Amino acid sequence: MVFISSLQVSSSYVLVLYQTINQLGVSTEAYLAALKPQLAAHDYEALANPSNLGDIDVATFPILITTAIALTGEEGLAFHLGLHMKLSSHGFVGFAAMSAGTIGEALEIVVRFAQLRVPAISFLIQVEGESVKINLKHLIPQGNLREFFVVTLFIGLYHLGEVLTGVKLQGQAKVSFAMPSYFYRFKRYIPGEVAFEQTEDSVIFAKSYLELPIQMADPISMQLAKEQCERELALINQESKLLTHVRHVIYNDKDGFLSLEQVAAKLNLSSRTLKRQLADQGRQFSSVLEQCKHHKAIAMLANPNHRIEHIAEVLGYSDTANFGRAFKKWSGETPANYRKMQA
Repeated sequence: MVFISSLQVSSSYVLVLYQTINQLGVSTEAYLAALKPQLAAHDYEALANPSNLGDIDVATFPILITTAIALTGEEGLAFHLGLHMKLSSHGFVGFAAMSAGTIGEALEIVVRFAQLRVPAISFLIQVEGESVKINLKHLIPQGNLREFFVVTLFIGLYHLGEVLTGVKLQGQAKVSFAMPSYFYRFKRYIPGEVAFEQTEDSVIFAKSYLELPIQMADPISMQLAKEQCERELALINQESKLLTHVRHVIYNDKDGFLSLEQVAAKLNLSSRTLKRQLADQGRQFSSVLEQCKHHKAIAMLANPNHRIEHIAEVLGYSDTANFGRAFKKWSGETPANYRKMQA
């Protein structure tokens, strides 16, 4: 099972999604109405109050995206979203990057603090001769939305690079998915060639770009923003220790998924203390349990030898219908459809 330190995505990206679908002719009200039957009440309430919007669980994102695509009728929504991204959308990470001295310095900031904004991915930068390659690493399965996330991130990085430098950038990209039907409608936004159905998701550009100066460079502002990012990262790392311990003991092959009381006993804590420690980090045991079940389900669905009935039983559901409803809430697809898309 793959876990990351935080399974929350910054709510600022949801606000960008709202703005994007609004420009494509879909009101926020219509969008929320379409989401309501698909989401748990607390998830819907959070999305319906943008001014108080907290971070969004990664498992909710597939529902947000597939619903937005269905309502707008725009299969290339990822391009629109990438082009709508602003530096302010990325919080202190964006402020630190825009205040850096060069593109190289800004990229170092993005790589170090990426998990603060999009915990489902990480970046790896490699210098190869006179070229630089940025590899996108997927930390959790993204199913049929892998293409969406890759396109949004790559177009967003390119667009922000031009904003920061004022220079028309060029490069190449390698992506792991087949060429989408909408590709040629957006080709004018792509600064180079794209190779499809590759073994990686990466962009390649000239090493000389690393030395390009950033127009809004401000060393003092950059240092202040980086210090804030370091504080946020330290909080995540501290949080991850408790969550790592919980996730380590929450499931075993003999007993299945454990209750709050059973997990607390395994950690030599009272159930009240464990509940309080989780609450101090803005977590509930029930949400952690659901995340663990989601990842267990994904791992088991990847093995065709596991019948869906067996997976439901392992996850503690009384029947496949209950499991199916839970999985659709997590991933936006039924278990059977998800398995087909991964085949």
